[in-house]
Amino acid sequence: MMGFTEDLLNCVVSDIEQNWERLRGNLSYFVERVRKSGLSVNDLDNYLTLHGDTCPECVNQVFATIVYEEFLSPKGGDK
Repeated sequence: MMGFTEDLLNCVVSDIEQNWERLRGNLSYFVERVRKSGLSVNDLDNYLTLHGDTCPECVNQVFATIVYEEFLSPKGGDK
């Protein structure tokens, strides 16, 4: 299962990188796309932990928005 998750993460990252400027950095659009991708908040959090220093800023921004919204929500933050 981990291979599938890594492949999906790579596809999502690539999509964000390729379309970020064309869509003028529309953060809400990318946040919704990532939420619909099937990746969990933990998947995104793990990606940021491992690659946050080296991944493109646009990917970091999208993933961090989702992770922080989840952790700040009343029901969120449970790992």
